[in-house]
Amino acid sequence: MKQIILIRADLNMGIGKIAVQASHASMSFLLQAQTDDDLLNVDDWLNGGQTKICLQIHSEEELLELHEKALSA
Repeated sequence: MKQIILIRADLNMGIGKIAVQASHASMSFLLQAQTDDDLLNVDDWLNGGQTKICLQIHSEEELLELHEKALSA
């Protein structure tokens, strides 16, 4: 299991701001997973290495498109 974090290049954030926003995204995912049993088995995630992949995207439209693909997968 891997967590994919998408970073929007069109927002022109500095590297520090990107790191903070990616950290917020990762923590928000984990907190949501703790309350949504259908989303993820949190124990499996915590004991499985917590793999994260950060990718750059170029627009909100691309973000929404990838979100829809992830939901349908």
